[in-house]
Amino acid sequence: MQMSRPTVTELVEGLEGLNTTQEIETYIRESLIVEGQAFNKDHCTGYKRAIETIDVSMIPEHLLYQLSTDKKGLMTVHYAHKVVSDLQKDLTENKTKVTALDRAEKNIKASQFPIDALAFVQTAEDGLTSSDWRVKLFSVCLLTGRRLGAVAYEASFEAISPSVMKVTSGQKQRGGINTILIPVLADSEAIYEAIQELRIQARETHQTTYQRWEADPTGSNDSRLSNSISGSPKYKAAYDRTFRPLFSGNPEDYLHALRAVYGSIIAKCHQAVTGSTEPTDFVEHVLDHDSVGTTHKYLDSHPLTNIDQVLEDLSDDFVKAMKPGSLKMKTPTLISFDFDAFINAIGNEDAKTEAALMFENPESFAANLGSTFNRLFSIAQHAKPSEDSASAQIESIIRAIFDYNISQEGSSKTAYVYITIPVINKVGQLVYGKSFDTGTVTKIRGGMQKGKKIVGSMEAEIDGHHQKMGIQDNNNLFYRRTDKLDEIVKEIAAQHG
Repeated sequence: MQMSRPTVTELVEGLEGLNTTQEIETYIRESLIVEGQAFNKDHCTGYKRAIETIDVSMIPEHLLYQLSTDKKGLMTVHYAHKVVSDLQKDLTENKTKVTALDRAEKNIKASQFPIDALAFVQTAEDGLTSSDWRVKLFSVCLLTGRRLGAVAYEASFEAISPSVMKVTSGQKQRGGINTILIPVLADSEAIYEAIQELRIQARETHQTTYQRWEADPTGSNDSRLSNSISGSPKYKAAYDRTFRPLFSGNPEDYLHALRAVYGSIIAKCHQAVTGSTEPTDFVEHVLDHDSVGTTHKYLDSHPLTNIDQVLEDLSDDFVKAMKPGSLKMKTPTLISFDFDAFINAIGNEDAKTEAALMFENPESFAANLGSTFNRLFSIAQHAKPSEDSASAQIESIIRAIFDYNISQEGSSKTAYVYITIPVINKVGQLVYGKSFDTGTVTKIRGGMQKGKKIVGSMEAEIDGHHQKMGIQDNNNLFYRRTDKLDEIVKEIAAQHG
């Protein structure tokens, strides 16, 4: 998978928790070599200097390395220093350089290894319920064609129909945010649930980098979090155990290749349903690419077998999604402004009077549109919702979590629950038998979404409650996730109402 290389600080932080020289070797080479291209030897010097600053007394004995230097004689450093030194030597001898001819030969070799499309889809479907969140991550990447970062933390997903999801995500090459509809190769609700679960566990596993990204998702924090996830030896072991064997010798078997497999499967299914001989435009849309040339690279390297069986096993809803125009976003219906409806929606009587006076004077209304209208509209959103609405149900769940947390004060094994979308939806499933729209939950609970502050109707109350309970901002849970969380969620649901 192509990504930004880590800074020297990030590389050193990534060494924490690695227990063997093999883990260190794998981590550093996968972090510094991307598609055959490594940092130059001067950059390696920077990494080595950072490694030399690690306190030797904090390094396990079996990971110490005796370094011979001209000025200091023998110097004891972290074993990672040797790995980077070896990489620097390889660079000096030009061993890691990959030419255009090398890449062309690699693509030719890749085309000689047909892969079983059915095996990929079935493995991914099974992976949605895996106990290993990393396997869930790989599975969703294959079934949706999204990148690691989009699935693990960045994009917003919504199930539209059994085989179609709406994805709002940053665009890798051209920047900005885009929302598209995509076909998925398994039940969209099952995929959505897997995403919610894996994100909780990914956050707990990579707390430091996750919290940095959450506080500021711009700049290097995105690549820092992605590197933290993909640089883990457990990540590599899980991939080697599940999807790597399915490539049957094909050299293009890194995680990002799952996106290419998805694109190849979608292309063949689109051709089978429509009879089209040129599926590139369709695939360009579902992969959210900026150019057809980029899409061609995804379709040329993976000959598929058992594609007919894949299509046969998928639903009628998926077949419908393959047809031209089926994935176009609907244009919203514009409704004319209704003065009475707006005034009646304002629960605060003083604000209602102020709004009515404003509308009596068109010039005053125009002059105050920017500063006053938004404030009044915000007040309107605080109007008490009907008892049957999703907003009311979400607020009742939040208050049930409040009550549970209060019951924990002074207990010997305090386990506060932070009010998150996954927790609210888990309780919602038990109480109401449904998950709530992510945007609605965010609006009610207040908080962070894609790095932008959303002012929700209960934000001040939630912040005050968390401060009273000693729950820190940007923490998913006050304790590490264990099976106990499921017990707590059930207890909250049982006491609800």
